[in-house]
Amino acid sequence: MSDTDTLCFANADGVTGNPTIDGFFFTDAGVLTTEAEPGYVGGSRMTFGGAGFPPVVFQGVRDTGTGTLVFAFLCRLDRTFDPRDVVVLALRPAAGAGDQARRRIDIFPSFLDVGADDPGPAGDPDDIPPGVPMGADYHVRGNHVPQAINFYRADNSAAPWTAYSPVTPGAYEVKVRTWLPPVAMGSPDESAWSIEIRVPVSTATGGADWINLSPAGFGLYFSVVRIGQDVAAGPDVVDDYYATQFRFPVVPGNALTGFLDTTLQINPSWYGTGLIPALQVPAESNLGLGVRFVDGALGVGCRKPSTGATLSHEISGTENNHLVAILQNTGTSDANNVTAEVRLANWGLGSPGFTDWARPPGLAPNPSASITVPAGGGAVETHSDWLAGTIPAAYAAHKHQCIWVQLSSSSAVNFAQSSVRRNMDFINLSEVERPAEVSGVGYPPPKDGGKTHDFLLFTHVRKIRVRDLMGKGAVLGDEMLAFAAGALQQPGPLPVPNLEMASIAVGDQREWRDTVLYLWITEGYRRTGQTLTIGKITAEVLDEGPGAFGYVARHEGIDDPFSWSFEGPGLTRRRPGVHGLKVPHDGVTTLNVKLKADKDGPRGDVSTDPPAKGPGIGGPDGGSVSSGDGPTAATVENWVKRNFKWWWLLILLIILLLILLMR
Repeated sequence: MSDTDTLCFANADGVTGNPTIDGFFFTDAGVLTTEAEPGYVGGSRMTFGGAGFPPVVFQGVRDTGTGTLVFAFLCRLDRTFDPRDVVVLALRPAAGAGDQARRRIDIFPSFLDVGADDPGPAGDPDDIPPGVPMGADYHVRGNHVPQAINFYRADNSAAPWTAYSPVTPGAYEVKVRTWLPPVAMGSPDESAWSIEIRVPVSTATGGADWINLSPAGFGLYFSVVRIGQDVAAGPDVVDDYYATQFRFPVVPGNALTGFLDTTLQINPSWYGTGLIPALQVPAESNLGLGVRFVDGALGVGCRKPSTGATLSHEISGTENNHLVAILQNTGTSDANNVTAEVRLANWGLGSPGFTDWARPPGLAPNPSASITVPAGGGAVETHSDWLAGTIPAAYAAHKHQCIWVQLSSSSAVNFAQSSVRRNMDFINLSEVERPAEVSGVGYPPPKDGGKTHDFLLFTHVRKIRVRDLMGKGAVLGDEMLAFAAGALQQPGPLPVPNLEMASIAVGDQREWRDTVLYLWITEGYRRTGQTLTIGKITAEVLDEGPGAFGYVARHEGIDDPFSWSFEGPGLTRRRPGVHGLKVPHDGVTTLNVKLKADKDGPRGDVSTDPPAKGPGIGGPDGGSVSSGDGPTAATVENWVKRNFKWWWLLILLIILLLILLMR
């Protein structure tokens, strides 16, 4: 059993209670409110994508009040709200069972450009969640039914599936939430959405057309699919759409292709395992809990005497380096003989294979010495020492490294998270310039017989005013806390007095009135030539294996323009924030990446690579560039699209009222 193929739906905590099904379950970094959802305490969480800022998050728990399982999915770094964005959830009665009794639920959360909405001529206005900072507007729309939801059951004749309508539709409660995160002026707009769905565990509550899920292990597969248009297209794709997919189990080669209808193929070998401990015999005989990293990717890094407790990417050639992994054990028994193996790659997009990354020469011991990770969730550390005198010159010249840590044990240990890679670093602006390597190692040969892989780079920039983190009652969440602590507590020109990073940040807003954090993320995807057809559109499936790299950048000057650029061979510009890149098969391409914040500087993507040729440049649904700044970043165009139906009805009512008054 491992974190890549097993999820545990433990009972919700008896003190914090069961989750509320309204579409909200995760505090997104930079989206600041006083909302909280404690209902997933004790449940499982899985994040997808490599960097430190996962584009997709899953959480699962068993609701003790209804006895149902609650699945929650968050998707962000989406360029637009597309009506074909979808979560595909497939289940079988038992993990090792045949494929005859499977069920599938396809959930489409959003309406085009609007996000969550209720059908009808008026639509709904945006919500205003409690605690939103003054001047901010995230255009939140919560507690909505999905745009569409389709149910399928196994059909073992001509097609794999038959569509059906549940006899007890109320057993499958589904709610959606959408929002626009805060982005820097001139940067691509970003859309985000989340789904919560309540799923019955048996025919007793789900109806005669449902299935009985085995508590000891039921079959589970899901894919979170983001659809976009025109930025990833080529002459081989009819509709100029692309599809990025984040899947459980986390194994290569299990992406959905073909048609999202009754003919969709989900290979029987793709299913992982879901556990329901409270219903097992004996109860809780298989919890699926165990050892994991504290704070995910930000729980690994390099520690040096000059930086104190801060973990970073930077390898020093003049100081001793301690490569650290911070672990905890959520299980009920101590985990013995746990070791951590460290591999490195130059900052950028490394190979998708762990063994393709370099074992640091001179790092000792590697794997680390065995430790015991005690039960109960307390943090412990593994570390390996890399002394200054043993670091090769090549590493000193590329001191910013991507770090991949893989855990193992010679004892019977369950790993709730056995591997993590970190490509995220903390920096101070005003200007940073650094090489980034994009690897073509570890992929099958290009299907066209050529010598290069086609990559696509998607860049997003969130802008977070530090003074807003100090707002009264603001709930930051673990992710935002880790980013803020790393960026603000690092050595820099300003001290950090009166700041306490806890569940709620406490500090003097006046002291931080001119400090801003930029969360700069570049996702990398490899074009595959495979396609997925949803309704009337056909999208090219992109390989998410390359992962992402990024910065959390601190700057003093809240209104200073922020910009970035890429330079290097094989780059083409598809639109601001989207670039194509040719990478040699089994080779690397090195880019020069520059970030800058300056009161007299430009905004947004200032790369000068030549424009891409052929179709797929720009287009109606390829994403827009923000004309605002910070939390008020939504464009006027998007505001009109989101509110047009509501205001149009209001105008009609006013006209009708005026006509009546004139009679």
